[in-house]
Amino acid sequence: ILRNPLLTSEAKILYQTLLSYAWYNASCFPGQKKLAINMGIPEKEVRVYLNELKSFNLVDWKRRGLNLTNIYYINQIPKEVSE
Repeated sequence: ILRNPLLTSEAKILYQTLLSYAWYNASCFPGQKKLAINMGIPEKEVRVYLNELKSFNLVDWKRRGLNLTNIYYINQIPKEVSE
């Protein structure tokens, strides 16, 4: 993923940030505000990069409900992304 020229640098950093929360699991649930603070970017940009990662099938998420953070799922890296 880090060497894939099709992904923006910010999407790569967001992916690594999500991995840091996931630890040994394939999921995590940091809020977008926390992700934005971790990356030093506005919250709306986090959504842009989440959608970029989703378009490459690297992550997916599930909404949990009002005032709850989403659950982010780290997908297995597709072969076309890792090459």
